[in-house]
Amino acid sequence: MSDLIANHEIYNSVRRASFDISMMYPLAAGKMPEDLYIKVFTLYEMLRVADIIEDNKPHNKEELLRTHSKSLYEERINSDIDRFITTNASNNQEKGAAKHYTMFFDIFTKLPDKTKEIIASTNNAMIPGMINESYNNIQTWNQQSEYAGYVAGEVGIGLTRLFAEHIIMNNIESMLYKGYLQGIALQKIHMLKDLRADISEGKNYIPEELLKYHNLKREDLFTVHKIDKDELFQNPNSEKLKRQYNIIRDIASNAQNFLTTGLEYVLDIPLYEKHDTKYSYAKGIRIFTSSLLLVAQEISYNIYNKPELTEDKYSPKSLLIKYGALVPLIWKDDKKITSIFKSKTIEK
Repeated sequence: MSDLIANHEIYNSVRRASFDISMMYPLAAGKMPEDLYIKVFTLYEMLRVADIIEDNKPHNKEELLRTHSKSLYEERINSDIDRFITTNASNNQEKGAAKHYTMFFDIFTKLPDKTKEIIASTNNAMIPGMINESYNNIQTWNQQSEYAGYVAGEVGIGLTRLFAEHIIMNNIESMLYKGYLQGIALQKIHMLKDLRADISEGKNYIPEELLKYHNLKREDLFTVHKIDKDELFQNPNSEKLKRQYNIIRDIASNAQNFLTTGLEYVLDIPLYEKHDTKYSYAKGIRIFTSSLLLVAQEISYNIYNKPELTEDKYSPKSLLIKYGALVPLIWKDDKKITSIFKSKTIEK
């Protein structure tokens, strides 16, 4: 998969499919060289398959997740997994992942062995976070971060390993750790912007210790599959609502603590190519990572200052278009990236 010209048709297929399985990542990855783009979205597809299994919570969830993982190591698509995700995909992105699963799996089998190992091991590393029932009742900030580490920090490690196939990373262990923390930060932002939708579906990633600090109980936030319409998000004079907003602000502030390390990660990405090529891997990687970082920073900033944004469907797509136009112009300028990042820092 190293000949970009020979793989142009595959790239076009992956490019079209990537917009079916994600709203954000294809826009951020637009400047990636074709072979790296193929690798990144093959990884993303396989993780989306695991997400569909986890989100549906079947009685044999662990068995299905491990079967999916095993299929990657054995490089043989599993009909049970294909059938499950096709039957249970609920939203457009999940349906897109199910639709393109066979194509991506075929591409996966043709990737270099090292790349296949990265994708398979990243998927496998997420499983403990998906099967541990204690994460359905998160008690502490540390436990929330631990969960985010499994489902997103490991992804940050996997992406960093893919990047390191194309750019020189002398301090790889430091980069892997910072990639892990950036993944956690992005997951915390994801939890933040989807807070209302998650609560309405009976999901709650808010640490119990934070609820106690603000004198709230979980039943103050939601009943089973229902918003507490008398108190939450409806009555602007509700004391419980004001405390809910303070919880939202605390979650945004906590996410920004991790995003600060994400900035270090972006700025530490080497701008040196591993091989001579007319395609710039460093440019594509820097644009991808810094775009996601700046979007996440602004989301946390906006929601902190106006927590009622979580009442509506909050989409970062417009922000990604904004930074997608800006970042390609400044991707080498650490000072400008830092300045934009710091302009959206929460000040208590």
